[in-house]
Amino acid sequence: MADDTTRSAFMDWICRRQFLWTSLLALTLVHLVIAGMAATAIERGSASYYVLLMDFGLIAVLLVIIGLVFWRCNYLDDTPMH
Repeated sequence: MADDTTRSAFMDWICRRQFLWTSLLALTLVHLVIAGMAATAIERGSASYYVLLMDFGLIAVLLVIIGLVFWRCNYLDDTPMH
């Protein structure tokens, strides 16, 4: 029982920070645009190319985490949270 209560409290704590997650989404999308603009100027095989690949990997991971939070917390639903 304590584990369910702890998990529920953790989810409530996560879901109460909607502004944080929305801000993180906005910054990640800005980062994606900047990385996309930089991708045209980098030659394949250079050190900057590998840094840019890691950058896109980080962006992908952040978007997956933010998407899961938005889905689990019903941020995109019209009904208010309880």
